[in-house]
Amino acid sequence: MRNNLLFIFIWLVPFSFLKAQGVYAPGSREYTRLLQRYEILNGKNYNDVFTSFKPYTRKNIIEALEDDSVFTSKSDFFNKQYLLNDSHEWTENEEDSEKTFLKHFYKKKANAFYYNEKDVFEIHADPILDLYGGVDYSKTTTNYRSTLSDDTEKFDRSIYRNTRGVSVRGLIDQKIGFQTTLLENQVRYPFYVDERISEDGVVPGQGFYKRFGENGWDFFTATGYVTFNATKHLAFQFGHDRNFVGNGYRSLILSDFSGPYLFLKAETQVWKFKYTNLFAELTTSRSGIPYPRKYMALHHLSINIGKKLNVGLFESVIYGREDQGLDIAYLNPIIFYRAIEQNNGSADNALLGMDFKYIPVKKLSFYGQLIFDEVVVSNLRAGNGWWANKFGIQGGMKYINAFGINNLDIQLEGNLARPFTYTHLSDFTNYQHFQQPLAHPLGANFREAIINIGYQPLPKLTFNFRQIFYMQGRDIYYRDTVINYGQNIRIPYTSRVKEFENYIGQGKMYNVSISNLRISYMLKHNFFLDFNYTFRFAQYLPNRIDIRISDLNLIDPVSLINQQDHSQILGLGLRWNTDLRNFDF
Repeated sequence: MRNNLLFIFIWLVPFSFLKAQGVYAPGSREYTRLLQRYEILNGKNYNDVFTSFKPYTRKNIIEALEDDSVFTSKSDFFNKQYLLNDSHEWTENEEDSEKTFLKHFYKKKANAFYYNEKDVFEIHADPILDLYGGVDYSKTTTNYRSTLSDDTEKFDRSIYRNTRGVSVRGLIDQKIGFQTTLLENQVRYPFYVDERISEDGVVPGQGFYKRFGENGWDFFTATGYVTFNATKHLAFQFGHDRNFVGNGYRSLILSDFSGPYLFLKAETQVWKFKYTNLFAELTTSRSGIPYPRKYMALHHLSINIGKKLNVGLFESVIYGREDQGLDIAYLNPIIFYRAIEQNNGSADNALLGMDFKYIPVKKLSFYGQLIFDEVVVSNLRAGNGWWANKFGIQGGMKYINAFGINNLDIQLEGNLARPFTYTHLSDFTNYQHFQQPLAHPLGANFREAIINIGYQPLPKLTFNFRQIFYMQGRDIYYRDTVINYGQNIRIPYTSRVKEFENYIGQGKMYNVSISNLRISYMLKHNFFLDFNYTFRFAQYLPNRIDIRISDLNLIDPVSLINQQDHSQILGLGLRWNTDLRNFDF
């Protein structure tokens, strides 16, 4: 696949006609939040930035900031200048560096090292540092029906994150853009994250990893890509990184939760249309050497309808088999993938759906997503809970400068996914990469509500409070038996418990509440002091266990337990040229 994608990358465009594309801005939530905030304040869609497919190019971000009318507070003007400074190669309005270091460093405020030989070569290099320390106070209370007694265990541990690295980006001959980021990490996570690692068999958001010290993890993260414009309206990106589709906190289409992957992306933007093709090589699991591979093809059409409404249509397919590599039929950039999948014998996993964003008035935006994994309308109308009616729904709103308070932003979002959504026949066709979901971190069989409140009372000071509630029906494991209720997307749907009367929350009910408060202060450009507090409450409930244990001659003690987990996590950190990574599951 690597050789195939590289060949396509080289063959598609004669390099003598390439034009400058530059590179992409960080795909961090805070970075993209700022741009989306000013689009909503403006009360209409940007002309050059289609916000549903992330990340965005630095050039387009600068072009979107040209309208000064939406910047009314000191914090807004600070944010604008921050964005201009961070992508200074595309503007003449950046701030000068306060002073250089050893004559060669920090000639530009945003870059430790910057060199520009006009129209020939340009390079930006920055160190990355993330030092974080804290403590996790956790306890588990278990109630056994048989004895009507409670048993409480307490767990305390120090947690830390030690990340060092470098980021380099640049432009060659005003034609080829490039960026690479290298990170070395040693981390000790809270208990609940370690439980997820044990369940998935991989560190969230990573690929290869190894143990480090006592209860710690060590992993190396490398991302990088090259970009170019074939024409004024057609751009390509080839590299190893992540992508995100949607305007919400979560994505039901494609998120940045899993580790990075190899991909080729083509973006065609004409008038009010943006059409994105994404071809990717994914990893099924860590079993076997080399790790088994599979592939994804995705296309997404984004349309601005008037100045207020944006609608996106998407289709994706996951395919692969042990004895088969890249299927060139899926490289067709405009065909309906479902037709190819059916011609292949319906052996692959095709998803389709839509997303939207609507800005009815300034300061207010509504958004959502709808995905269909497999649906039969007659069964849907009958309401019979057929297992293969697999779909997901997202709905949300953003209220900017809420209640007339400058820089107070509120986001409300709801997500759900039916049991068995994203699942398929094997690891080669389910909707995951490196044993992690490609879309929502919870997988399937859940409902979720999110409240996100951000407040920036001073230019350099930001408060963020996030509250997440979710309910999920969990699969049940007993000895070597998995009772499959459609939560874990790595388990083939052929092992499902029942054909009909399936519902969200079936299995062992798991209720979770996550409250997070973060206070960040920017000491220097992209250099932050962060305080973080998280309270997490999780409860396994023994009711609604309708598995046919009698048919399996099993008695599952776990189904008779009411278990409650409480976690309080406090931490303080210094962050330089990198983004926070949240573990909201």
